[in-house]
Amino acid sequence: MHLHPNDVDWQNTLLIIRESKFGKTRLVPLHPTAIAPLRAYGRRREKQFPHSQYFFVSERGGRLASSTVQGTFSRLRKGIPFHRRPPRLHDLRHTMASMVLQRWLASPKGAFNRVLILSRYLVHGHVEDTYWYLTALPQLLADAANRIAVSAHEDS
Repeated sequence: MHLHPNDVDWQNTLLIIRESKFGKTRLVPLHPTAIAPLRAYGRRREKQFPHSQYFFVSERGGRLASSTVQGTFSRLRKGIPFHRRPPRLHDLRHTMASMVLQRWLASPKGAFNRVLILSRYLVHGHVEDTYWYLTALPQLLADAANRIAVSAHEDS
């Protein structure tokens, strides 16, 4: 919601998130499928609100309100079945982290040597905060336990 137009690095296909969690700046790579729609949005925004200091703007060209973003997300998730409570926007972050760990666990290198990378990407204060994601999906926890058991067996 605080993204400025110059925080979109088109050349390196990154978003520069300034002063996020703990006042840190981080770089978020854009998926190739996101670039064309973001460029199109950026061009329309620039034509309609050339002096706005925000990349994502309200209907009047100002900063988006949190309630607007949450309301839009609520409308977008309608019709998607869920088992417990409806998903929150922040849950996308948890899903991404869990999927990265799951992919890493399935790889020959494993995840444990790379958890610090994910921890820094998520701007966690402590790497231990990132280990929570191992319990987020039962499959992740089972895969981690199996990998530890196989490693312990190989070491003995």
